[in-house]
Amino acid sequence: MFDVFMIARFGGTPGKLVLKMKIVNQQGNIPTLKEALIRNIFRIISTIFSMIVGVSLYDLTVISTTLNLWAPLATDLSKILGLIMLVDYLFVAFTPRKRALHDMMAGTYVVDKSAI
Repeated sequence: MFDVFMIARFGGTPGKLVLKMKIVNQQGNIPTLKEALIRNIFRIISTIFSMIVGVSLYDLTVISTTLNLWAPLATDLSKILGLIMLVDYLFVAFTPRKRALHDMMAGTYVVDKSAI
């Protein structure tokens, strides 16, 4: 959620901002909260699945018992999501405008600040 806040508030994560890069929407403005959420949806879902698997590995009685039912499914979904994220980043190498799938979904672009 930190990345979502940083993108919606400042137009980039700390790393992008240090590198003089900015995330903008199709109008050239800082992305809205909705656009920032869509842009980070794969990472958010992956984190949730990883947390379910991680917590299920520890004996936390009631929580662990409930999560143990979800852990196999979360593990499989994490693998599928990992593959989707790989394809997401491969889009950068093979699309004319060098946009990742998550940027296309959110309608965002990563640009050099000096180009704005």
